[in-house]
Amino acid sequence: EYLISWTRLLGGNYHDPMVGRDLLAGALLGASLALVEHVINALPAWFNLAGQTPINADGPVVESTAHFVAMLLNCAIGGIFVGLTMLFLFFLIRSGIRNYWAAIVVLGMLITLINLGRENVIAETLGAVLIAALVLTALLRFGLLALIVAYSVQNFLQAFPVALDPGRWYFARGFVPVIIALALALYGFRISLGGRPILGFLSADE
Repeated sequence: EYLISWTRLLGGNYHDPMVGRDLLAGALLGASLALVEHVINALPAWFNLAGQTPINADGPVVESTAHFVAMLLNCAIGGIFVGLTMLFLFFLIRSGIRNYWAAIVVLGMLITLINLGRENVIAETLGAVLIAALVLTALLRFGLLALIVAYSVQNFLQAFPVALDPGRWYFARGFVPVIIALALALYGFRISLGGRPILGFLSADE
């Protein structure tokens, strides 16, 4: 069941409602993952929280066009790799622990430990727990496709600096990952309807 929408997508069923549902869910969960990371690392700017530093954008993003495109591809490929790795870990843990919920707890603890930083303990722990909850939701509620999209969108929204000043030369580049995430969400929403009109629920027939 974790692979249904993923195999349908690989099989060319791009308009399958389940594929759309998981694309939409993955985009929203990925944006949530990125938001958690940025909020946790922005806390020192709002509160007296020592030992926490903000996330810096990767250098290649603001360098040549080739580096920019390479970073886009790296974000997508990284999402696929980490998503497959998490699914493999879950199956591995599940094979060793017969109890389904115990396996989920173990995987959740593992994800939390992976995402723990070495700075402010309280902030990092809170962020790691939230990330683990979002990752488990993507994998267990929706499946592999949603998890891969979530990780990819998270990578997009964390690796690229978004400048609100149009005068900055990388202003347009910064919005490319945002547009990609929005496009995935909108496309997923549209095909998840299964051919029904977007505002069909407002019609008199309903």
